[in-house]
Amino acid sequence: ATQKFGASKIIVLSGLPGTGKTRLARLAGERIVDGDDSRLKEIQFHESVSYEDFVEGFVPRKDGSGFELRPKVLRTINERALANPRQLHVLIIEEFTRANAHAVLGELLTYIEHRDRSFQWSISQDQSSMAANLVVIATMNPRDKSALQLDAAVKRRMHVISVDPSIDALGTMLGELAPADRTSIVEWFSEHVTVLPFGHGLFAGAADTDAVAQTWRGTIVPLLSDAVDATKA
Repeated sequence: ATQKFGASKIIVLSGLPGTGKTRLARLAGERIVDGDDSRLKEIQFHESVSYEDFVEGFVPRKDGSGFELRPKVLRTINERALANPRQLHVLIIEEFTRANAHAVLGELLTYIEHRDRSFQWSISQDQSSMAANLVVIATMNPRDKSALQLDAAVKRRMHVISVDPSIDALGTMLGELAPADRTSIVEWFSEHVTVLPFGHGLFAGAADTDAVAQTWRGTIVPLLSDAVDATKA
């Protein structure tokens, strides 16, 4: 996917919480840059993230003498990629749909698919282009209301890869449980997997029945309650 779509799309790993999409994004990113952390940047989107947080913005000087304009995550990794065109660079955006994509992405929204076109950054007015060797990998929960509200302009620039819950992975994850307990949980998960608001990863670390019970009470029941409330809204 990175070879075919990485130079013109945002590669989006789409899956429920607990399906391993964040881990997969990081593994893919580290592999693409051969473990060179200087060629990889990460950011997590949320409702209050702005263009100034993601691309470039003014920050206070340490000496209190006013503000200075600084490149943020996107511009920093893009400039590194432009300066080193023979090596791939990676930007990972977690929870991609949580922020207002149009407002936050700015120039990236248009020029992610037009890498040969030059443009000006909105605040500094510096001339630049999106590096052809910059791969953008994002994660999202497809059931978030914000994901359902994405417009065609954003979707057109996404290449979506589904990361689904795995019954086999759950069985392996619960390998230390007694066979009867493991079978019971796997059968329950298999029966409800199409409607559950989470994936197999929520059972990670459940090495015994006490750990499973704690996960059930503290994590799974609240998520199931939220899902029921959402259907009633």
